[in-house]
Amino acid sequence: MTSVAPLSRLVLGVDFDETSASAARAAGRLATATSAAITVFHAAVPEAPAYFRPDQIADLEAEREARRASLAEDLRAFVRPHVTQ
Repeated sequence: MTSVAPLSRLVLGVDFDETSASAARAAGRLATATSAAITVFHAAVPEAPAYFRPDQIADLEAEREARRASLAEDLRAFVRPHVTQ
């Protein structure tokens, strides 16, 4: 018989759609049942169109960095209503 380590952390990837909300609800139930913590992440690789000039690419990168600063709060706000810990 193989022993299984208890869950201590769940990792939840979201893209802010209804499927992500459903996954957050399931993760919340599982985390509650196992006393596990939840780590939430969102990953995106914005590709600049091939016709962008270097200054446009620099602007796009600056916008992405500015958005990253507020993304953590956006993730918390998205997940909070669905997780019942």
